[in-house]
Amino acid sequence: MLRLDRAGVAAICGQAREEYPAECCGILSAAAGSDLSRAHRCTNIQDQLHARAPVEYPGRSGQAYYVDPGDQFRIFTQIERSGGRITGFYHSHVDGAAHFSDEDRRRAMLGDDPAFPDAAYLVVAIDGNGRCGHRAYRWQPATRTHAEIQVEVVS
Repeated sequence: MLRLDRAGVAAICGQAREEYPAECCGILSAAAGSDLSRAHRCTNIQDQLHARAPVEYPGRSGQAYYVDPGDQFRIFTQIERSGGRITGFYHSHVDGAAHFSDEDRRRAMLGDDPAFPDAAYLVVAIDGNGRCGHRAYRWQPATRTHAEIQVEVVS
């Protein structure tokens, strides 16, 4: 299960609306001793990478995302220094469903193993009318795939 508070879900949906028609992205973490995740907004640099190397980074920001490495380093460092832990990652699918795509699966893996085996991957569906929905996925060792998990939104 992935636990988020209502304000965190609202912030993620707000980011998805603000960055539409580009995909948004971010990192989820929990404080030491807590299982309640909070969102850390990141910058999607997919368009910059695509402009420099379109074969290596196919697709533009409306179809793909790439977390800015500087954002990732800064957030990972903050989480480590605070004694917290990474609980997952999030990104949006523009004008599509909140499903864990084949590309999402590829990006979550290092070879045949998950990059972050305990991480939840929150996929946010956002459309041109600002409607926002979400589903979460986590690596399942028994089936060696990412499967949908429950998202609990708490007050």
